[in-house]
Formats: sequence, structure tokens, C-alpha cells
Amino acid sequence: MKKIITFFLLCLAVNSYSQKPKNILLEYNPQSAFLQFVSAVKIFNKNNVLIYEDGYAHYNSFPYNNAIGKKTATLIILNDSDYPLKFYLRGQTLYTNNCNEDKDIAFTLEKYNSLGTESLFACTASADIAAFSLDNPETNDNISSCDVISIKNKKITTYYYKHPISGEWIDIYAAAPNAIISNTITTNDLSLKINEIPDLKDYYGPLFIKGSYTVDGLYDSFVTTQEGDAAPINVYSKTFETNIITYNIIPCSPVLEHDPPLVSNPSCTNTATGSIPLKFKSDIKDDEQLLLNLFINATTPQFLDSKFVPKSAIINKEYTWTNIGAGNYIIKYQAQKTTDNTERVNSSAVTTEAFSIVDPPLFSFSTTEIQPECNGAKGKITITASGGTPPYYYYLNNDPKIEFTSPKIIDVNAGDNYIKVVDSKGCIDNTKKD
Repeated sequence: MKKIITFFLLCLAVNSYSQKPKNILLEYNPQSAFLQFVSAVKIFNKNNVLIYEDGYAHYNSFPYNNAIGKKTATLIILNDSDYPLKFYLRGQTLYTNNCNEDKDIAFTLEKYNSLGTESLFACTASADIAAFSLDNPETNDNISSCDVISIKNKKITTYYYKHPISGEWIDIYAAAPNAIISNTITTNDLSLKINEIPDLKDYYGPLFIKGSYTVDGLYDSFVTTQEGDAAPINVYSKTFETNIITYNIIPCSPVLEHDPPLVSNPSCTNTATGSIPLKFKSDIKDDEQLLLNLFINATTPQFLDSKFVPKSAIINKEYTWTNIGAGNYIIKYQAQKTTDNTERVNSSAVTTEAFSIVDPPLFSFSTTEIQPECNGAKGKITITASGGTPPYYYYLNNDPKIEFTSPKIIDVNAGDNYIKVVDSKGCIDNTKKD
């Protein structure tokens, strides 16, 4: 007997909003004290698809003193691909021709990121849309605990961080009141130095941050009298929370005593014998190491080499990177845990000023033979040296080296003679063949 087995494949859709949200918060106030108009708000995405609509209509069939209206606040879930938005507001007086307006604007990603908030007014109706998503650092990049987290142009009244041990969400206002440097009615800008928060002074690892915004004065309905007196019914507040973003906190990097670094140039041309002494103002901790990256200094720096430096290799707060050839360079460095084997620095790294390692003048020498004047007499050789680092030395056959000043004439016996010439650094003329 054959047995048929059927497999069911369950496909799970990934919500792109949670990956890169570009949410907005809409506050809509369609009512005047007299309630004698129609108003409506609509939002369309870039494909002209209606993604939100709210409106209020007052008709003669409704009792004038019992008209129903509402002031609302709504979080609208969006992402990059929805932009630019068309933000539309209409206001119209019912009983007169005094007011009949249609307003619309384009709300682009550029406006989202730079302005944060946009408002429309039509007759006595009003509506505001505001950026209400936090931007995750690219690739969840590392950030030093000495660096500053900066969040701007968001309609947020309170920021929170997640306690790394208890998991409790802590109000940054309460924990680090000096972190909030801008506070207006519509926008709070966050400028936060991580290690100013006591809980995070010596903390390394993931840091979770979110924001919230509370809208006051919302109401479900409105009552009014013939004389125009009006009062909202069921006034309430509503709090919205943003998405959660993550920073990976790494140790603070020590500061250099000299920037650009002082260098030692190569002893000989075209040799990787230069060095870069890095003198720091403070030590790293026992469980930390320095990650150094060397780059050719260019409009787009060109990566050359990476080096891990344990604390034991930093003597008197100094480490010297050796075996460097001539060139114009920058170094990017950061402190990190000894368990971190990442070989490339990230955006939290300290970048030195550009510096150059310079080859000495090219060392070279030449010889001129002067033949003996008669049989049995000695010949002569004129040695001419230039470049490199004087004084110069010559070796004749197997004799010890002798210092000389160029040009130098020496006596030699008839036959084959071997001359070697060096400068004070031991550099040789690489253009000469053995």
C-alpha cells in the first residue's frame, strides 16, 4: 500500500517597517468653536494610494447644539518606499461661502529627516505630521562610551534607555538631565554622552534606546450652544512609543599626546624602516586592547594594514608601529575588549591628522679608475658618493671600512679590486650589481 505524505510550506512575510521604519505621527484638529464646516485629512503614498483618511461632516440634519467632532492623534506605519507622501487637508464652511480651502504639500524623505514636522491649515481645520521613527545606526555600528549619541528633528518628549541588567526602561531625563540640550514644544533633540549615565559608565555591549511622545487635549466629541460656547467631551491624553534602536557600546579610546604623530623616517630609500611612535595621555584597561588601522591618506582613505596591540605592548603609554615605508598616512584606532577580534575599525574610531614618512635622499656612488703609469706601480680609484646620510664609508676588498669625504682618491694594487660603499645608516646603492 502506498502512503501519500503531503508537506505544507509556511511562508512568513518579513515586515519591512520593523527593519527601516519611517513612521509619522498625525495630529488632526478638525473643529472650530462654531462647528459650521466640513473638514477632512488624507495622506497618499508616492504611488498615490490612500494610506490614511479621517474627516468630519456637519449637516443640517444634525442638531446644532449637539454636533459631534473629535480631535485625534494617530501613528501611521510607513517605510522609505512610501515616500514622498502627499499630505492633504480640506476645510469648508457649510452655511456661508467665507471659507472653502484645499491645501496639500509633498512630504519627502528630505523633509522627514531635516524638518521633522509639517503643518497644514485650511479654514479653521489644522493637521500636523511629524517624523516618529528613530534611525538605527548603519549596520548597528559601534560607538565609544565617550562619544555622543545625537537624535534630531523628532517629535519626542521623552527618551529611554534599557538598563543592561534589570531590563527596565529608564527615563534619560531623570538619569542624565543634561543630556537633553534642546527642548521646544514640538521637538526634543537628544545629545547624550553615554558615560554620563551612571548605569553605563563602565558598560560595554548593546544599548537599546527608544522615545515617546504624549499628545494632550484630545477629545471624542464637542458640544456647543447657539451662542457659540463650546466644550470638548471626554478629554484625554495618548502616549506613543517609537521603534527601538541599538548601539553597540565599546570602550573609550585614549587620546594622543601628539597629533599628527611624530614619526621616524626610513634609514634608507625604498625600505620599510620608518616607524610611528604613538604616545597616549592615558592607559587602556586590563581587559582591553587597541585596534590600529593604517590608511594611505586620500579622498577615500586606502586601507593598508591592521594591528592588535595588547596592553602589555604599550610601555609608558606608548606604542611604536614599525616597518613602515615612505608615504602620506592616517591612522584610525579604537580601544576594544580583548575578546573582540574585529580587524577593521568603525565609525567610533579616533582618526589622526595626516602625517608623512619621508625617504632620505637616494644614496648612490660611482668609481673612476686611474691606471698605473708604469709596470709595478699602483693604480688609483676615485670614489664619489651622494645622497643618503653622510658620513660615507668604503670597503676595499677584505679591509675594514674607512670613513671618507666625497670625492675620495685611494691607491689600489694592480689586478681585481672590490669596492663597497655605504652611508652612515648602512644604506647601499641598490642600482649597483654585486
